[in-house]
Amino acid sequence: MDGKKLPDQIKKIVLALSPELAPIPADIDQATHEEFVIHEITKLIYEIPLFFRWGLFASLWLFNVLPVFSGYGFKRFISQPADKKNVYIRSWADSRHAFKRDVFKAVKGIIALVTLSHSVLWKEMGYEPQSHLEERINLRQKIINEKRTINNS
Repeated sequence: MDGKKLPDQIKKIVLALSPELAPIPADIDQATHEEFVIHEITKLIYEIPLFFRWGLFASLWLFNVLPVFSGYGFKRFISQPADKKNVYIRSWADSRHAFKRDVFKAVKGIIALVTLSHSVLWKEMGYEPQSHLEERINLRQKIINEKRTINNS
């Protein structure tokens, strides 16, 4: 990652959104999972072009400060209680404004992608990649062997 870090404010927003958008089972260590999420989201975000990255950061910043101006009290999103967070997130997901819906979909997609890529959760979900990988490797080997047979004929 070349020493790239997410801005502290963006980290706080992501960590506040993560359990709301992609909850994890209670028996998973929360601190380890949060560290994983921040590391993977940082890698993902720094792969997108600079202009889009700035747009995502600005959108997350707006998401964080708009509750103050939207009737949710004088607290930013990261300081809201869980019930108000859920209502506020839902208001973005169901908004009449395309900007809010699109920001919600993008952030939810990023957080879900990163959360579900955590190998600790795979067993909980019933996902066993090893058998799938073996199947794909065998299928690829079969195709390669068939091509060799055709080319040698």
